[in-house]
Amino acid sequence: MGRDTTGPPVPDGRPVARAPTIRTRLLVLVAATLLPVLAFAGVVIVEQARAERAALERRAAEIAAATNRLIDTHVLAVEQALRVLAILVPATADDRATFHRIASATAERIGKPIALVDRNGQQIVSTRRQLDAALPRRADMAPLAPVFEADGLVVTDLVTGALTGRPVALIAVPVRREGATTLALAAGIDPTDLGDVLREAGLPDPWIAAVVDRKGIFVARSHQPETFVGNPARPELVAAATGGTMEGRFDNVTWEGVAQTNAFRRSSVTGWTAVIGIPREVLEAPQRRALALLATGGAFAGLALLLAAVFAHRIAAPVRALQGAALALAHGEPPPADEPRIRELVDVRQAFETAAAIVRERNAAKAELERTTALLAAVSASTPDLIYAKDRDSRMLIANAAVLAVIGKPLDEVQGRNDFYGDPGEAATIRANDRAVMETGETQKLEETFTSPDGVTRVFLSTKSPLRDTSGAVIGLIGVSTDITDRKRREEHVELLMHELSHRTKNLLAVIQALARQLMRSSTDTADFEQKFMARIQALARAHDLLVQQHWQGAPLADVVGAQLWPFVGSERGRVTLEGPPLMLRLEAVQNLSLVLHELATNASKYGALSVPTGTIAIRWRIEDDHLVLDWREAGGPPVTPPTRRGFGHTIIERLLAQGLESEVTLDYPPDGAQARLRIPVAQMVSEGA
Repeated sequence: MGRDTTGPPVPDGRPVARAPTIRTRLLVLVAATLLPVLAFAGVVIVEQARAERAALERRAAEIAAATNRLIDTHVLAVEQALRVLAILVPATADDRATFHRIASATAERIGKPIALVDRNGQQIVSTRRQLDAALPRRADMAPLAPVFEADGLVVTDLVTGALTGRPVALIAVPVRREGATTLALAAGIDPTDLGDVLREAGLPDPWIAAVVDRKGIFVARSHQPETFVGNPARPELVAAATGGTMEGRFDNVTWEGVAQTNAFRRSSVTGWTAVIGIPREVLEAPQRRALALLATGGAFAGLALLLAAVFAHRIAAPVRALQGAALALAHGEPPPADEPRIRELVDVRQAFETAAAIVRERNAAKAELERTTALLAAVSASTPDLIYAKDRDSRMLIANAAVLAVIGKPLDEVQGRNDFYGDPGEAATIRANDRAVMETGETQKLEETFTSPDGVTRVFLSTKSPLRDTSGAVIGLIGVSTDITDRKRREEHVELLMHELSHRTKNLLAVIQALARQLMRSSTDTADFEQKFMARIQALARAHDLLVQQHWQGAPLADVVGAQLWPFVGSERGRVTLEGPPLMLRLEAVQNLSLVLHELATNASKYGALSVPTGTIAIRWRIEDDHLVLDWREAGGPPVTPPTRRGFGHTIIERLLAQGLESEVTLDYPPDGAQARLRIPVAQMVSEGA
């Protein structure tokens, strides 16, 4: 609809320009307002729909990753228990009763049956049966074959349980003896146990989650697991589980006929693939809502233009009357007595009067704030805390230098504004906190996060109090914010250290428990057990003292050797020679190597070089073929004769090195002094210069 800009002709024949009518102005105003808003809203709605869909897809990928992490954590916890148990596997059948009791206790603790099998699949010990019960032989040993070929964790695909006949996945670790793997310890995972993992991963309803093994067989499924677990998955899912990509997306139709988009991620620990499916109906819902909102917005825009055309001509005269009322109020005078007869214009007139009252109150509040500003400025300039005042709309009224330093803007770019926050989420939270203080009229202490323009995120403890005028009405707030970023980081660091301490303590208790059991078998009486046990506990304590000194980052090899040798030689340290490059051992190596050195020193003090005043020990180490080679040579002691039997110390040395450090040990007994050579993979230590 156009506008009439011409009037009657003047004497020289030229038309007289006229101002647009209120009808034209209103229609143009409505169109100019609604159309850009509608266009902008359309863009925002469409982008929001895309963002919602992307968020759903990211959520699916995150749940797939969370599912893998939960399963991996479950598997690694079982592996840790099996590896501790593997140290206790007896060499002969005589000690199997004790081992069966320990294995049964471990199985009850981890909630998994445990079996000891040989290369031929014959079960030697099973926690599902009594010790003297006949045990079947596993016919198919192919899934467990890798455990006999390398000293690593093996997680099988679904296999048939030898005793139960039901689908089960096996977690297996090797049992090494004299450098070779002859037995394997295996724990079974019942697929029904993994249903809890899918629920813990936070799966929304009606999404479908599944875990498939490396052959594309369902290991777990959130919907109808009793029907699908143990059966092949759909071809698209099998392709994802067996392909060369560790993560990605694909579309398919489930066995129930539900079209969905799936996110998958394969575990590097188990090799299984977690698949999270979003029904297509859920994924496309944001787009449908966006289209509906756009259609509704268009309809409202058309209706608004129509209503503007209908009512525009009805408000022209009353609007002119309002002009006089507005001018009167602007000069502080009462408006004319005659009021408009249209309700909306009556409301406008009342709004003018209310606005005039608000302006008067605001001016009074502004004057009060100006009186307070001088005092506050003197205080705020001398403190590192952030001191500020805001109005009812969270617009900044005053701010000290500390506030401006954090915001990164001068006062003239901040004062009277509330849009200086960089992160929208942080801005929304701060404004919500402001509203809560002003609406309740109560002082509140809050933790708030703010990211400055240089990208540094800080945490503040803010104390916000309502700002009141002389009548007691809340007109804003005053706040003081203290930077507690460093304190929060220290609290998080302490929490991390406590978690690490708990983990290390559990590992240490497991080692002590294993030592106690072995010593009980080899000790002749209580006094002998106490003496041997306390000596090894002291060796562990010395190792842990070194780790504490190094903040649990490992320990230098020279310090580890010295810590275990000096207690045996006292002040005569010249009897021990240390020679080798500076090397830093990892945490696991420090503990195991400390016990090995303690056993060697104990033997030397009883039977070897340290049993006489003239004896000496030379300890040298070097890097050779990706191994740390450590030589122990005794001299000057009594004549040496090879031992006739393997003692407890010999067993500890071989087990700790062969199993704990994946290393080799050679013990020789020439007449002039005992000798030992340890070969430890470089992977167990790092150099100090690294």
